Amino acid sequence: RVHGGTFFPLMALISSLRTLRTCPREFWIVCLITTLDSFSHYSLSCLLVIYLSEEFEVTDSEAGWCFALHALLTSVLGVMLGCMVDAFSVKLMLILGLIAQVIGRLLLSCTRSYQLVLFCVFVLVPFRGVFNPALTTGVQRFTTKENRTVAFSMFYTCANIGGLLSTPVLDITRFVAPLGFAVPVVGQLSEYRLVILLGVVSSVIAVIVCLFIRDVAITSDGTVKARNTVKRRQVPVITTFTSRSFWRFMLFMECMIGLEMIFGDMEVILPTFMVRVYGHDAPFGSMISLNMFLVVVATPIVTSLLAQYDQIDVIIVGGVITATSVLWIALLPFTIGIGSIMLFVVTLSIGEAMWAPRVFEFASAMAPRGREGTFLAFCDLPNLIAKLLVGVISGHLMEKFCPFEGSCDTTRLWLIIFAITLSSPFQILMFKHVIVGRPTLGVYELDSVPSEAEDYGGESDGVIVE
Repeated sequence: RVHGGTFFPLMALISSLRTLRTCPREFWIVCLITTLDSFSHYSLSCLLVIYLSEEFEVTDSEAGWCFALHALLTSVLGVMLGCMVDAFSVKLMLILGLIAQVIGRLLLSCTRSYQLVLFCVFVLVPFRGVFNPALTTGVQRFTTKENRTVAFSMFYTCANIGGLLSTPVLDITRFVAPLGFAVPVVGQLSEYRLVILLGVVSSVIAVIVCLFIRDVAITSDGTVKARNTVKRRQVPVITTFTSRSFWRFMLFMECMIGLEMIFGDMEVILPTFMVRVYGHDAPFGSMISLNMFLVVVATPIVTSLLAQYDQIDVIIVGGVITATSVLWIALLPFTIGIGSIMLFVVTLSIGEAMWAPRVFEFASAMAPRGREGTFLAFCDLPNLIAKLLVGVISGHLMEKFCPFEGSCDTTRLWLIIFAITLSSPFQILMFKHVIVGRPTLGVYELDSVPSEAEDYGGESDGVIVE
């Protein structure tokens, strides 16, 4: 933990960031790769549906199914390949994913073959799924308990910076080159292909940066050692999946589904709702950008102020704040107009800045040393299930409470979303002692498997002090 926190935000932030000075260069490389990957990811995900519709005249329904299947395959590959991070180095898994990204996105930016596009969307680009477990495992390996809370906060901030940068790039590209751009050999590229090509450039830079990562780990006393020179007790995979900590972790992941659904609601329900309630000029894109901007600003500050508190408690409180943000729309939809949406986004961003970085930290704390990648790979499961559930129920909710023709029952629509979101912190609170393990003398035993830190002669990370 970070000690000596203060309730003066600037002083607390500076004090927290100072703890990162002991991190090896690999941590900062991971942060840079996170920003580059996030930029590349959003430059495609925001355009995939419209790219398929306008470039290949695919119907909206078919494009939507392609997007859903692409997201599903990305998450599945993330779980499968993420478990391999423990056996191989972070560097190797990142390079594997990046090479597939470069090839897939490059083909998407220039091919005229729909069959090749499907191959890229369903085979090559989903290899991005390995990034989240590989990067978060890197943060775990390149930090100590004293600065890990701040490190995961920095990691989450970098991911949002990449997404924030991609949004104006899309608008600027469409403004500067509305008819596309002629490229030798390839021919005329549309503005959408140009944005995807910019994502390729970002991925190529990330590949180059990856080459500077060493296969090292930092011990509890801050010493950086090569992982292949340190004798570690290996935890068999079957032991990981049969351990009590793994199933407590899976219970925790199930509890997180409701919170993850609110982000799907922002992407699917909020734009349609704003257009039908406030008109076609409703600035739903600006609201999403506002969320990313506030998270970038708030995450380091909030983390520095709350670093001394337990991860599980911060996740619960942050989840409640995220859930209550919906009440601004449910209870004040027309009283203050578009202002209710802004208050919703601001409150949601504060809650997100509290709990989102702590999820990765909590997952790594529950994992036995040497199997962090396996646990962190499963962190994508709530997001995957949330996307599927939002896709299923969003259409029914909009048809019933905010149809294309007719008035919107705003209060009932958003109260339902409020109840779904609130279910997550409520479940975590109910099952808290099951999730964190059996309390013994004020210490929650998160796992009985010996940690790698013990092999180094350091202190085990597998406990959370109440």
